[in-house]
Amino acid sequence: MYKVLIIEDDIVINEMYSMKFKMEWFEVESCHEWQSGIEKIKTFKPDIVLLDIMMPWMNGIETVSIIKEEIDPNLKVIMFTNLNDKVSRETAMLMWADDFLIKADTTPKLAVETVRMIIEMSKKQ
Repeated sequence: MYKVLIIEDDIVINEMYSMKFKMEWFEVESCHEWQSGIEKIKTFKPDIVLLDIMMPWMNGIETVSIIKEEIDPNLKVIMFTNLNDKVSRETAMLMWADDFLIKADTTPKLAVETVRMIIEMSKKQ
């Protein structure tokens, strides 16, 4: 069973995606801000993180930097946002994000498929 951590401050989106991942046999933890997300990474040890960019206090770009530099450079992180501009995408990918999903263009089913594909590809390496 794969483990996914969802760090998303929108409670409705967080719950909707958590429910979908659980229905697809993922072990799921979720939180609503970066600091509790960092702590959950250390205790839950997810295979992948679905990380919102626009969050209070510290954004997802800064959070992915902490994850990759201080916790686990190999942990897979997908940026999950409605920021659909070139600068946001390039910045996220430069900060070692493994993928970038636009919320408005992504269904829960597509998110699950993307997460599963990234985890399975990483397990083969």
